[in-house]
Amino acid sequence: LIQLFFCNQPDDDQDLYNLLEDQSLYWADDIAYVCNVILAQLAGMKAGMSFPAHPSLFNNQEDKDFATGLLAHSLIHYNEYAAFIEKFAQNWDLERIAGTDSILIVLGVSEAVAFPQIRVKVTLNEMVEISKYYSTENSKMFVNGILDKVIKHLAQEGVVAKRGRGLVEKQKK
Repeated sequence: LIQLFFCNQPDDDQDLYNLLEDQSLYWADDIAYVCNVILAQLAGMKAGMSFPAHPSLFNNQEDKDFATGLLAHSLIHYNEYAAFIEKFAQNWDLERIAGTDSILIVLGVSEAVAFPQIRVKVTLNEMVEISKYYSTENSKMFVNGILDKVIKHLAQEGVVAKRGRGLVEKQKK
């Protein structure tokens, strides 16, 4: 019965949709993943077994270390990195900048500074992709433009220094 419920796309039930939306506006982003995890857990169970524990949030310790390190660095340096938005967003109305965009820019700067083994291009692409799903229509251009300017500025200051094979990028003058 439970498997039947999760196989029949719970997001098609308007009452359930409304209930979940009351809990979180972003539930629709997670429902397919959650249903698949539940179905996988149920498929692995045998009759009479108790429901298994929730699967790990992270695939491995390295992923966990990256996520917690990025979050910690972003929180510690939030005000410093957020100030770059005002500095480099000269043609944008600061009052209208989406909060999500500001967070993505701070996360991107944090990743560029704190994780020298990650290419700048990868960081830019990740933040732009996230902005496409979780922010406004013009966010991808804004996030890309501001983040690119901030990272180039910090590279010239020597704050962003990529190390490792294939990561040392030539600085444009």
